[in-house]
Amino acid sequence: MTRRLSDALRLILIVALAGTGLTDGRKCVYSIGSPDHRAVVEIGNVNGTVQHCARTDCCIAAVHLLNNNTNITTQGCSVIQGSCTDLLCLLGPLRRGNYTSCVCSSDLCNSHVAWSQDAVLAHQLSLQDLPQTEKVQATTSPTSLTSPRLDLTNMELHQVINRGRYAELWKGSLEGVPVVFKLYPSGCCRCYDNESTVYGLALLRHPSITCFLGEGESGQSGARVLVLELAQHGSLRAFLSQHCSDWAGTVRLALSLCQGLSFLHSEIHRDGVYKPAVAHRDLSSNNVLVKADWTCALSDFGSATALNLRPGPRPLRTQEVCVQVGTPRYMPPEILDGTLNIRDPLSSLRQVDVYSLGLLVWEMTTRCTDLWTVSPVPEYRPAYEAELGPSPSLDELILLVSERRKRPALTHLCRGTTLGCGALMEILKHCWDNDPEARLTAPCTEKRLSSV
Repeated sequence: MTRRLSDALRLILIVALAGTGLTDGRKCVYSIGSPDHRAVVEIGNVNGTVQHCARTDCCIAAVHLLNNNTNITTQGCSVIQGSCTDLLCLLGPLRRGNYTSCVCSSDLCNSHVAWSQDAVLAHQLSLQDLPQTEKVQATTSPTSLTSPRLDLTNMELHQVINRGRYAELWKGSLEGVPVVFKLYPSGCCRCYDNESTVYGLALLRHPSITCFLGEGESGQSGARVLVLELAQHGSLRAFLSQHCSDWAGTVRLALSLCQGLSFLHSEIHRDGVYKPAVAHRDLSSNNVLVKADWTCALSDFGSATALNLRPGPRPLRTQEVCVQVGTPRYMPPEILDGTLNIRDPLSSLRQVDVYSLGLLVWEMTTRCTDLWTVSPVPEYRPAYEAELGPSPSLDELILLVSERRKRPALTHLCRGTTLGCGALMEILKHCWDNDPEARLTAPCTEKRLSSV
C-alpha cells in the first residue's frame, strides 16, 4: 500500500527526542488539522507537539485516505475514555467515507500509523463491489502484507553508518524527516527479498522490532532500498562503547532485547491472521539498535528464517539449515562445529538465537556501573575479545567455544552486591549452555529476567 510520508515520518524525530521532566500521564503526539477536532485540545495540556493526557491512557490518530495516500489529520489524547491494548496505532477499516482512526496505549505511539490486516481485507472486499474505486494493493495471504512502496525521488543520503557484505546502511532524510536507508545493490536480490519478506509479515509490529516504513528503488543507482526508523543511539555496539548504565538501566536494556526476541520467536494467531515464528540467525551487537529511551530494537533480517509458514508451508531445505549463517563470535557451538539438529529447525534455530542473546546480555552487564564499585567500568569489549582478541578466526572460536566449552567471564557478576546478580548469572549460563536443548527459550528468558 502506498503511504504518504510527510505527516507520519516527520513525527519520528519527535518520538526520538521526547525528553524527560514532562508531566506524568500518557504522552501523545499532538497535531490538529481540522476545526472539528478541537475537543482534543480540551482533554490534556499541550506542550508544542506533545500532549499530556489528563483523563485517558490512550492516544489517537485520525487519517484521511485520498488517492491511496494516508494523510494524518489529527493526533492527540483520545476524547473517548475507554481501554486500548495495542502498543502501536493500527488503523481499522474505513468509515465515514475515506476516514478512519486508531488508538494505542504507549507514550507517543500515535506518531505514525499502520494498517491492520482487518483494514486491508475490508478494502479488498469493497473493491470487489466497487471496481471503479482506487485500488489499495495488498496480498491475499493471511501471513503477509505488501510492504508500502515509497517514492524515493527526494531521498537524501547524509552519512554512512555501516558498509556490510550485502548492503550499505545510511543515515538520511526523506521529505525532510530523519530516517535510515538500507541500500542493497542489484546483485544482492536474495538478501533484500528475504529481509523485505520478514518485515512484511502480518502482525510483525512490536516496540522492540525496528519500525519498517517502506521500500523503493534508488533512481540514481538502481539499488533496492528499505526505509527504517532512525534509532537515536545507533547499534548496541556503538551504544555500549559510549554509555554506561546503572543496574536498573542494564536490566531494562536486556529485558527489551528479550521481549523483542520472544515476540519474534512466537507464533501469533489473531482474528484469522497468522504470524509464524521467525529465527533471526544473526543476532550481534551490530544488528541490535538502541532507541532514544534506552531500549533495544531488533534489526537486520537479511538472514532471518520464517518457520512453519502457513498456508502452504515450504519445508526448509537441509542446505538452508546447515549453512553457517551469522557473525562468527556470536555463533553457538552447534553452528561452529556443524552439529546443528537439522531434523527440528523450528527449535534448533531458535536455540541458536538464545545463545547469541546470552552473549549480548553479558556485554550489557560489563558496562553496568553498579557492578564495578571498586574499580572503574572497563571499556566495552565484545564477547570473547578478552580471550581471542578483536578478530578471532573461526578455528579459534571452534576450539574455545565448542571443544573447550569456554564462555565469557562472570567475575563482575560474582562479586556484585546488587540484588539479582546471582539470578542473572544463572540466566546467562542457561542461555549459552553447550547443549542446545538445555537452553532457555526466549519467552522463558524474558520471564526470568523480568523478575530480576
